[in-house]
Amino acid sequence: MYFLTARGEEILLDCAMFTFNVAMMLYVTPYIPAAHARTSVGPLVHAFFQDRGIRNSTPSLYTERTRLSVLCDPQLQKVAENSARGLTMKDEERILAFMEKLARRRTTQVERELTIGLLNEHTLTLRQVLQDEEYKDFPSEVYDIFLEGKPGEFDDFEARCNAWWDSFPSEKRKNKKRGNAWPAPPL
Repeated sequence: MYFLTARGEEILLDCAMFTFNVAMMLYVTPYIPAAHARTSVGPLVHAFFQDRGIRNSTPSLYTERTRLSVLCDPQLQKVAENSARGLTMKDEERILAFMEKLARRRTTQVERELTIGLLNEHTLTLRQVLQDEEYKDFPSEVYDIFLEGKPGEFDDFEARCNAWWDSFPSEKRKNKKRGNAWPAPPL
């Protein structure tokens, strides 16, 4: 997902980077009211934020194929209008159509069941949080971001990162800023 800040800066949130060993996680327990602790959300959520600083100083992690707006999609707006009463079959069809447009393929039965099941559960939770104004009790301070790693993975991490960075001449770093190829890190 991408967001534009009030200053026009683009921030990306990627919740699927754990697969690629970018194990950044956010602690979300304080944002789940006790009445909703039964939901399927764990205490940590995988999330990778990419802002200008990260984008300018690291290799590209993905190639953007397409960009779609969830908030501006007229079909999903209809789903949002109905969400206070619960999702209808037509809403489910709209959601699955959006998924297929984004993925550029047909969704599998497992993907459909998982998406609709989670969406029903989380829509109900969000509705109750908003109705009961439970969001007013959320902490005002942002909690730390955690990195999950294998045993020993972060031993001498800073020194290894600095050595990797210093191994590239400044000209190659300038090429990154110009959008040219970036060298792959050693495994």
